Amino acid sequence: AGLKLRIEGKVARAADGKIKASARTKLPALTSADLKRLGASAPAGLSLPPGSAEVSLSYADGSARLDPAILAFGSSKIEARGSVRVPEGSGSPGLDMTIRADALPLETLAPLAPALAAYGVSGKATLDLRVSGTAAAPSLSGKAKIAALAASSSGLALTAGDLDAAFTPKNATAELKGKLSGAELSLTVDAKDYAGSPDIRVDGR
Repeated sequence: AGLKLRIEGKVARAADGKIKASARTKLPALTSADLKRLGASAPAGLSLPPGSAEVSLSYADGSARLDPAILAFGSSKIEARGSVRVPEGSGSPGLDMTIRADALPLETLAPLAPALAAYGVSGKATLDLRVSGTAAAPSLSGKAKIAALAASSSGLALTAGDLDAAFTPKNATAELKGKLSGAELSLTVDAKDYAGSPDIRVDGR
């Protein structure tokens, strides 16, 4: 059976020729099996709680602007704002976006990244990103934080972790505090030119 959604929205053309549209809908709980039945690619084990989606956008002169697009599920929310410029010809779309995410549960999203599932990673992630450049070669900058981070590997267990990271298109820094198999852990990472010729320094105890 297909997915049935009730979508409320409107589309209008302003006097200046700009096209404006908005839409919203409630989303049921979804599993990887549900998404595959709809023709979407989804890793095994993915399970999302009920949520909602809404978008407000405008289009004019080859540029679409999101103001905003919001996806919410459970207590988590992802919000995107900014513009996507449609190129003339076969070029890649230009991006000027901000993406913010609150309380993303890593254990729920683990099926999207096998490494997370392999190490039993859990925690709540908060992101504040700026995306520029093009869809083919995006440039990222911003901050990320993971609270209550936990993971395990080879008999070692990380618990009560807090990770704070900041990055530009070239450099990144991160600080991790928590307990490693019951002992206090504190690490700092400084990565320069990580996308080119990485120079990575790790300090900790």
